[in-house]
Amino acid sequence: MHKSRTNTTTFVLLASSIVMLMIMPFLNQNNSFSNLVMAQEYDKYRDSSYSQYPTDDNKYQCRTGPFEGFFVSSVEFCKHIKFDDNKKDRDGKVGPQGPPGPQGPPGANGTTGATGATGPQGPQGVNGTQGLQGQPGENATEVIVNNIKDEVTNQTLQCILNTSVDPASIDCASTTTLNWSLTIECTPLDTTPESAQACNRIKTEILPNLYTVEIFGNNPTPNIFNGSSVPVVVTIGPGNLGFLVISSEVQSIMDNIESDLNVNISGDFIEQGHCIGTISKGEKLFCNEQVLFKPTKN
Repeated sequence: MHKSRTNTTTFVLLASSIVMLMIMPFLNQNNSFSNLVMAQEYDKYRDSSYSQYPTDDNKYQCRTGPFEGFFVSSVEFCKHIKFDDNKKDRDGKVGPQGPPGPQGPPGANGTTGATGATGPQGPQGVNGTQGLQGQPGENATEVIVNNIKDEVTNQTLQCILNTSVDPASIDCASTTTLNWSLTIECTPLDTTPESAQACNRIKTEILPNLYTVEIFGNNPTPNIFNGSSVPVVVTIGPGNLGFLVISSEVQSIMDNIESDLNVNISGDFIEQGHCIGTISKGEKLFCNEQVLFKPTKN
């Protein structure tokens, strides 16, 4: 019986091997057929599941994965990360910050802005401290008093006294004064229009202030002044009295008028009032120096 079991087992194994050898070609043929079907299905899947442009079925564009840049029907197709030898791993990580670049050149200067409006005036400052008292002044040698009027002009006179007393105690009634004035007049020596025109120009162009007046006497004040038709009050001490009238401009004006109108101009100085002589203490005298021009046609 033991021998019978061994033979049976051997027969069964041999039969199984023969069967396997017989069916292997069929199995290989089926496997090739299965691979072909799967490849066809994958190609079909690829043709219908992604596209280069969005369609009704493929609405999602992949940013990563095997379909990067294509539109697919589901984002599931984008989950596999695609590696490319020419691209870095796109894991969303931020790299370290690079070193700062070199400083750029300075920019051009801007244009000057417009001048702003003037601001409001500031508050008034506090009063400063009072300064130190000055040194006492020297004794006065001259006092000016205005308490008399001239009888001729009715002007208030100014008297200057060499004294140091209180001006309020001084009576200027005894002060000697001279009211001095200068006027310009013109009288034609004929009835020609040229002579009349000459007089008009003389009165317009030759004025009293073109003359300089100098008074001589006992300390006259002022002693030199410009001529004026309004009397100049001169205070003077008692004694001799005189004057001098000069001008450096009048002669050139006369020459121009004579040349323009073909006339000849002569003239006189006429003293009116007390202009020369003597003056006593307390006198109030009046003098007017009249300059009389007399043109005549050549």
